[in-house]
Amino acid sequence: MFTPFVSFSTATLYIAIRQFVTSSAVIQVEIASPGFVPPGGGNGALAYHGPAIQAAVAECNKIYLGIFHFTLTFAVRGFGEDVNDTSAALDNGADLLANWYWTRRRDPNGISVVISPGSYYFTDVHQLTGHWNIPCISTLSSTRSLYTLQPAPVMVVTSFVTPIVIGQVFAKLLSTFGWTTVFVVIDETSVPVYEGILLSLDLALRLSTSRTKIDLKKHRIASNKLPSFRVLLNQFRNSSRVMVYLGRAEQMRRLMIDAESLNMTKGEFVYICDEPYPFPKSYGIVKWFTADGKDNDMARSAFRSLLVVHPHAALNWSDPAIQSRVAKFRAGSRDLFNITVELFDQVLNETLATHGPVQLFDGAWLSRRFLNRSFNAGTPYDIYIDETGFRRVTLAVAHFTGNDSIREDFLLQSSINRLGLEVLRNISDSWPGGNWPPPNEPFCGYTNSNPDCRKSSALWYGGLAGILMSFIMLNLAVVFWIKKRLDRTRSMEIAWKLKSADLVFSDDRDD
Repeated sequence: MFTPFVSFSTATLYIAIRQFVTSSAVIQVEIASPGFVPPGGGNGALAYHGPAIQAAVAECNKIYLGIFHFTLTFAVRGFGEDVNDTSAALDNGADLLANWYWTRRRDPNGISVVISPGSYYFTDVHQLTGHWNIPCISTLSSTRSLYTLQPAPVMVVTSFVTPIVIGQVFAKLLSTFGWTTVFVVIDETSVPVYEGILLSLDLALRLSTSRTKIDLKKHRIASNKLPSFRVLLNQFRNSSRVMVYLGRAEQMRRLMIDAESLNMTKGEFVYICDEPYPFPKSYGIVKWFTADGKDNDMARSAFRSLLVVHPHAALNWSDPAIQSRVAKFRAGSRDLFNITVELFDQVLNETLATHGPVQLFDGAWLSRRFLNRSFNAGTPYDIYIDETGFRRVTLAVAHFTGNDSIREDFLLQSSINRLGLEVLRNISDSWPGGNWPPPNEPFCGYTNSNPDCRKSSALWYGGLAGILMSFIMLNLAVVFWIKKRLDRTRSMEIAWKLKSADLVFSDDRDD
């Protein structure tokens, strides 16, 4: 784990670098970012990430003034060609990078590195950087490069959370609680990452060693065209009790409010969503309240049936010192997607101070310095690069508890087995109705049509009728016995009683 504060070792490292600089020239570091630039290109486009990378480069030039000088070149289509041709950018990423390396580099004798959100075929680009022995880092990738010829720099991927990991946690969550019939909603008007999560969930289920088969009932929607989710919820009611919603947070809130109005948030139904990234406008933040207060009471109640898979914060956000550090980080890098430049700077600094300038020009050696370690970048989330070069962020599962529906984690991705989930707390007391976890299917089936249920019901009702009949007969017998007893008692009482007419009093008196 890392700390947001400047450590003693960091200060020592900085002093060592400054001493080296007194007798050395400033080292030139040139960053190339291949990709495409159309504003509508989404999160993978340089139009989205470019300003953040530029801000990070400017910040690093201030921090390491006199030590390193960073420059940035966007290797994009645009040299007399259609810059909006996304498919061409994907196909020609390697060509764009080769054009930069051979004709556009400012200092061929400096340090070169590729840092980009992608928008190209990673294997093609990695093959070139491997041949040139320069580091290749992707800030937004969910797939591995197929280029494995050694020696070559490891392709480092610093994506915040990859769909592969999210899909694995979804699969583990479903299997842990025995939910095998799952209603999956994919909002096609949301960002493409949700499609990636669905593919990863499918893959995780196919690779699972469990003998229990999980059936995903997939439904595609365009949420911005739906006046209500009520029709979808009725389909859900008739086929499952567990829903996975893959779409924007505010649309999930709409769905939960409609579920509340249909009385489908009392604990029998489970709703699961994902918050892959807590800041950008592309995803939203999963919360029941809104500033205008509209439907807040209904949403607060409904969210108690909702589970959220999300990155687990490694730091306490309420700490003012951490808030200040995070604010500074965001101002410098804009988004957590673009911490990559800062991580690369740390590796350069450590290498220069510990091994001297020679190793700075060995891309394969530099790339290995990223592996199996944590980085301090002042973010609330852990930054750990595993042995394969992929960043790993610990995921958690949260629920909403208490009268105010406060969000808290109750499951955490295992630090020992990344495919496992550790239980932080039992949520039976806070789950609506207290029946946690809800069964995958009601006893009588989703539509009360289970034959076994009808047979059991017939036996139950038959038994109840027999009991009632016996009870009635017993009561009639008791009543009859009581009546007979009363009649006998009455007759015995009457036998010795005289009527007033039978009483005769004599008028004779003895003198």
